[in-house]
Amino acid sequence: MNLNRFVGFICLFSIFFVRPAVAAEYLPEDWQFTLVPYLWALSVDGDMTIKGSQYEVDMGFDDVWDHLNVAVMAHIEARKGRVGVFVSPFFSRLEEETDLADITNDLYMVSFGASYRLGPWNLTRGAESSSKTLVVDLFAGGRYTYVNFELDGNLLGNHDDKGHKDWLDPIIGLRSFLVLSPKWTLNSSGDVGGFGVGSDFAWHASAAVGYKLKFLGDDDAQIFAGYRILSQDYKTGSGDNEFAWDIDLKGPTIGLAYHF
Repeated sequence: MNLNRFVGFICLFSIFFVRPAVAAEYLPEDWQFTLVPYLWALSVDGDMTIKGSQYEVDMGFDDVWDHLNVAVMAHIEARKGRVGVFVSPFFSRLEEETDLADITNDLYMVSFGASYRLGPWNLTRGAESSSKTLVVDLFAGGRYTYVNFELDGNLLGNHDDKGHKDWLDPIIGLRSFLVLSPKWTLNSSGDVGGFGVGSDFAWHASAAVGYKLKFLGDDDAQIFAGYRILSQDYKTGSGDNEFAWDIDLKGPTIGLAYHF
């Protein structure tokens, strides 16, 4: 069985062999929106090359927190039936003063794309309120990254230096929701990208446990906690013009997902 037939079989199975009550909950007939503000306790690990000079980056969460000036993180999604679209902006500014230089580093990323929902599948028999349900989303899109740096001092042999780089990675991935009970869920997501178009290779993975609660309506929100890692390996230029970003961003996450 080739890949196209396999995906087609899964899609047909998900359409015709789900319980109607369960399907209605996860396949809304009208547009449903989700807003997810969250916090990511970042640590940064890897290597960075600026104008041909390589620097090792090893910042734990305490270091990042000490130098963090501002951070904005969110995920926004709209869904109708099996089709959804999403955008996830992220921005952080780190500032550091050393004997050699004053350093400012801005990192802006935005992930975006469209998804197609498979399932839901009932994993148990019996009362609906006690059943376990699995939902899987296939998604594809892109992740835009913009890195801006400002050096004021003699770190690179001069007194002032500024620069920025940006690139776009195509991404493909999977996201799953395992409903363990009426209140508890296990969420996971993963994607790969770059493929030499932007980064040589990039990947992202996250997992979280969620608990449904009442925010403005009945079970219209979910608080979650988990762990996330994003790895990018990007390089451009050569010699004194080389820029490289071989960096892992990782750490615990906590947030609130609100559905309306």
